[in-house]
Amino acid sequence: NAKKNPLFKKEDKEKFIKPNLLQVEALEKLKIIRENNFNKALVISATATGKTLLSALDAKVFKAKKLLFIVHRYNIAKKAKDTFKMIFKETKMGMFSSKLREKECNFIFSTVQTITRTEHLKEFSRDYFDYIIIDETHRSGANTYKKILDYFTPKFLLGMTATPERTDGFDIF
Repeated sequence: NAKKNPLFKKEDKEKFIKPNLLQVEALEKLKIIRENNFNKALVISATATGKTLLSALDAKVFKAKKLLFIVHRYNIAKKAKDTFKMIFKETKMGMFSSKLREKECNFIFSTVQTITRTEHLKEFSRDYFDYIIIDETHRSGANTYKKILDYFTPKFLLGMTATPERTDGFDIF
């Protein structure tokens, strides 16, 4: 219940964020997944249902210290960063895309095209990020995503997609 959750106190001077029903249910299921010692999960939900906000809320519940959010386009990474700023007001966030290399941040929002380069991956230790989110996870069968997933060892990995089936037969589950 959102009213009982300390993330959503109305007394806060900042904007009150009330998760929708889907987000509340997903947050509860993600909590159960971690309580059962699983370190990864997949959220499948229709477009525009609030997956990015859900991931920010879950990162808050998880108490993420170092987070990597991976997307396939810069403008999506920027929007995701803006969403996370609503939840993590004091957290230092940066972009890691194209010529931007804001890696001295707690939360990094990156395009897959940039982070997948070997020289960029090696700028971070394998366990640098405790929480990694892959947006549009249905793309994770591509070699670029596989390289990232093979390199990093986060404490928790969250995939999000509206379309889990791939035309190439790769099983994202």
